[in-house]
Amino acid sequence: SSEMKREGKRLTVAKSRRDAEQQISLMKKKAESNRRSEDSKGGLVIVKATYSVGECCLDVTVPLQFWVTESLLKLASSSFGNMLGFYDVAAENQNKMNSLEKGNGIRGEGGWRDLFVKSPEESTHNPMLHVRYKFNGNMFEMTAQDDEALLLPSPRAVPIADVSDE
Repeated sequence: SSEMKREGKRLTVAKSRRDAEQQISLMKKKAESNRRSEDSKGGLVIVKATYSVGECCLDVTVPLQFWVTESLLKLASSSFGNMLGFYDVAAENQNKMNSLEKGNGIRGEGGWRDLFVKSPEESTHNPMLHVRYKFNGNMFEMTAQDDEALLLPSPRAVPIADVSDE
């Protein structure tokens, strides 16, 4: 039945999230060592990174710092959701939208509620990777679409503040 399929997907996503959290905890020590080393030479420090779509958001600061080598972060053009320390947030978002749709018949009744409940089609756009990083004493921000190659530091990043005084 479709109900069983939906429950199966929900459990798969929950397991993927737990796996990612476990991977992140195993990456923490090296990521922290990388961060200290990069910080001491004015290199690439990932200040905050999130991988998100809709209301589903995963903090991926640790995995990204883990992958920094010699002040560079290079990620190939494939879904970030398949990387260590990540999971498919789009599937989780879809599950949330499906349960919202099903719960209490909110969808399709018209009225003010329809203004606030987006259809699954509107909410399944690709996840985005948002990164705030420090490099050479300056703070930068950038956003990459899922499946997009990522190279940091990036000429596309937006400078947001001078942090050399900290």
